[in-house]
Amino acid sequence: MLSSERQVLIAEYISSRGAVGVDEIATKFGVSRMTVRRDLKALEDWGMIVRVHGGAMLRSGITRDVPYFSKASSLPDEKARIAEAALGLISEGDAIILDAGSTTFALAKRLHTFRELTVVTNDLKIAAELADSRGIRVICTGGEVQRSVYNMMGPVAERMVASLHVDTAFIGCDAVDPGSGIMTRNINKVPLKRAMIHAASKPVVLADHSKFGLKVFAQVCSFGELDAIVTDDKTDVTMLQAIQDFGVRVIRPGHMSQPGPTQDGATSG
Repeated sequence: MLSSERQVLIAEYISSRGAVGVDEIATKFGVSRMTVRRDLKALEDWGMIVRVHGGAMLRSGITRDVPYFSKASSLPDEKARIAEAALGLISEGDAIILDAGSTTFALAKRLHTFRELTVVTNDLKIAAELADSRGIRVICTGGEVQRSVYNMMGPVAERMVASLHVDTAFIGCDAVDPGSGIMTRNINKVPLKRAMIHAASKPVVLADHSKFGLKVFAQVCSFGELDAIVTDDKTDVTMLQAIQDFGVRVIRPGHMSQPGPTQDGATSG
């Protein structure tokens, strides 16, 4: 298990119990006390937990999911332009994943002209939007439906997505920060989002300018795990350049995709 994945599980474990000791965490996850201390330090640095003598407790005041209709009414023009730009990443015959969210829903509304496309989604509104499209095969992940946000999540959805391979996964998020990567307010969404990323040849994040430079509760992934980020033309160019330096393509409406340098100094395609 990667340290980042173990840290998410530790945070969930602390969340379920309120406060947990180092020895209990070490026994639960089969790691040393030193490893637990390093994990707790990382989680504290992310703002997820507070370390106390002999253990840790969940930080108070963690933000919950924003209801869907609140998200949908925020920056609709920017989301529409992001969706138009993302459309160029999809070809006839592709299999894609659309993560739950208002920006991915904006992309879903533009897929009706495809003659052959497979769409996997954990979003009930996306599934309903595409259900009657003749050329689109819609597959739902299953899982527990989340009230007010209309998405499906949990172990059933995670196992289903983990069994797939798709061309492109379009992932939503709550925050994008050059030093912290892609983040979400709801830690319980992380395993499914990571399963989507691993299932795709090209993982792509859709994020409007309001999400850049923020840090929220839980990391989803680092930039090195992504193929591209699609955003609007109001996003700070300096911040986008910092992200490109990780080798991630940045795509904006009216702009050609801009690949960043790879680790050996070459240009990614």
